[in-house]
Amino acid sequence: MAKNNSALQDFVEQQLPLLQRLLLALQSEEQALVNNDIDALEQVTLEKNQVVNLFLSGQQQLLRQLQQEGLPLNQDGLMAWLKAQPNKSSQDDRALAKTLQAAAQEINRSNGLLIQRLSSRTQAGLSALRGQGDTGLYGPSGQNGQASNFRAIV
Repeated sequence: MAKNNSALQDFVEQQLPLLQRLLLALQSEEQALVNNDIDALEQVTLEKNQVVNLFLSGQQQLLRQLQQEGLPLNQDGLMAWLKAQPNKSSQDDRALAKTLQAAAQEINRSNGLLIQRLSSRTQAGLSALRGQGDTGLYGPSGQNGQASNFRAIV
């Protein structure tokens, strides 16, 4: 059982650097989105995917360890294991991990809004190029494309 506890402790300790890498990647993604830097965005997407894959692989290992311990395969099982630990470092590490997760979620949410805004702008630009709908731009006649309900009086 000590071996399994060690494996669970290893997972919690490995989770922290992964979460820190993910947080850095999300912050870099935010900067790339704000600066419209496609090359940086491609690089950070690769880094983000790598970190997520490493995290998922660790998560599967954690579930196997919880199962071997006879604990539920969910957050409650992990919390039960943490509470049973004689040292507080596991609980402290988990608290730090939760803080990092919350920060990463917030930045990811913000990045999603940035992506949505950029996508809307791109769609509006494409519509303007195709001559579709009201884009808010002036057309070939010098008008903004909105029909007027006014009649000219001569």
